[in-house]
Amino acid sequence: MLKKRSSRKPQNQKPSESIVERPLEELNLPTDILIEILKRLPLKSLVRSTCICKSWFSLLTSPTFLSTLATFNLRNSIDTQNFQLFREAINIHSEDCCTKFTVYSNSNFLLKKTEFECPVGKKHHVVSSADGLVCLFDFYSRNPGMEPLILWNPSIRKTLVAPVPVNGTVVEFTSGGFPKLIFGFGYDSSSNGYKVVQISYHNGGRGVSDGTSFQANVYCVSNCEWKNLGLSVVPQNIITIRWRGVYLNGVIHWVCNVNVNVDGKDRIHRTILTFKLGNEEFCELKLPKELVDVTNHTLKVVTVPRVGKEVLGVVHNVTNSLSLWVTEEYALKESWVKLFSINFGSMIRNDMNVVVLSDQVVVVKTLLGGWRSYDHSRKQIFYHHNTIPEGLDYVDSYVESLILLGQRKGVLPSKEVKQESPKPRRLRRFKRGNARAT
Repeated sequence: MLKKRSSRKPQNQKPSESIVERPLEELNLPTDILIEILKRLPLKSLVRSTCICKSWFSLLTSPTFLSTLATFNLRNSIDTQNFQLFREAINIHSEDCCTKFTVYSNSNFLLKKTEFECPVGKKHHVVSSADGLVCLFDFYSRNPGMEPLILWNPSIRKTLVAPVPVNGTVVEFTSGGFPKLIFGFGYDSSSNGYKVVQISYHNGGRGVSDGTSFQANVYCVSNCEWKNLGLSVVPQNIITIRWRGVYLNGVIHWVCNVNVNVDGKDRIHRTILTFKLGNEEFCELKLPKELVDVTNHTLKVVTVPRVGKEVLGVVHNVTNSLSLWVTEEYALKESWVKLFSINFGSMIRNDMNVVVLSDQVVVVKTLLGGWRSYDHSRKQIFYHHNTIPEGLDYVDSYVESLILLGQRKGVLPSKEVKQESPKPRRLRRFKRGNARAT
């Protein structure tokens, strides 16, 4: 008579071992091949793998693997891994208001992936995002020295808080009480790390029109240190810079106003100010002649997915209409081409709420009709009022990543993050079995 096989495993028997359940030394695989395998795994599997042993943790948190994973995700973002990040509109006058974020799928906005709140601060302006790392700053504080610059990875719930530099930088305030600060954020391949650029501006000391003076500082995420670049690094003819920079291929781009002399007369033209994260130098990138003299605050720098890569683009927004321009060859003025123009039939709320999904599709938030998209290949406008709430504002594209996972300096402990997270509402139970939020 056959004995029934016991389902209980012997105590000395090891569980089934997959590639991410064994120490690296036992796999006997070249590191480059192993990285090629690992970069294709889901993010949750990679996070769990860091807990196996020190060798796994070192590999998965190394700059080499993190940069390889970020590049892989970027190249595959058009398919399944790219999402768009939105946030709820904030009420700056409310003490209880806090910034809430929502992630939507890239294709049709029908899939709402997740919702989350940043565990630090309440009322954020979004500087930018790169490789799943979101850079935030609280513009609504009247004392910026007391408010942190925040680098946040929602995927792994890691947060790095950077103090505003106090190396002699003079910060003035607008009449509305906002600090006169301009930001940019991106990845520097030469140092294999992320950097934040902060430009403070104030009246007096330089400039032709309003005497605007600029001072630049750079924050290196890897060592959590600020570097003062001084007053003379920004081109002398710059008058104003739009506060949010756009990152592409190691360079941050801002739309700005410059003073030029035309036929002996001073005129103000639009151009693009660039900052190379590698050598930390400012330069100027010329716009096409059709855009240099347009109305102020109608241009926005964007990145445009085009033929399997991202290229630099500009959105020109006037009342109900929008036009999209791209560069066929970077930094060459003659390579600017206009792809299309479209009238949405309702005033576009502002250029920050313009989403460029590709060189054929743009999504905008209109003043009366909520969110709408235009597909140039189909010459058709679509309405998204049933999928994207009108109360959401656009932030940036978003991918899941492991950035900040292995960093200790400047990163808040998980307990500290949990303490600052909003507390869940308690439910009061009644005899009838109903529950009511209190």
